[in-house]
Amino acid sequence: MKKVLFMLMLMIGTAATFTSCKKDDEKTEKEKNLELLVSGKWYYQSYKNSGSSSAYTCFTAADYWEFKSDGTVSETWDFGNGTYSISEDGKTLSVTTGNYTNTFTITSISNSELKLNLAGSKSSADLSMAKTALNCTAK
Repeated sequence: MKKVLFMLMLMIGTAATFTSCKKDDEKTEKEKNLELLVSGKWYYQSYKNSGSSSAYTCFTAADYWEFKSDGTVSETWDFGNGTYSISEDGKTLSVTTGNYTNTFTITSISNSELKLNLAGSKSSADLSMAKTALNCTAK
């Protein structure tokens, strides 16, 4: 009887182990970055053309990117409105405005900061954005 009870408890324990709740699957890099991109407006902090010794930093609340979950993007300073997509590895952002597509490398992204590198045939630049807008008045 003890052996039967022991075997029954062993089977129940084994079954419970295999049917217990499993940890939720981790989000992919693409899902994490996409979630951060669409979390609100990204305000320009600096824009530096490759080869330039200084960055442009005179931006206001009117200078931003806003990525929407429907694949559209609003950009108010340089590139204009259009559509965007993110690569499967979550490291490349393609933005199409008009008939031209710019490809950016996401160099870093967090809840409060986004850094992009544009390396294209027309221009190359480093862009730095944040969730808070600057308040610059050009002289």
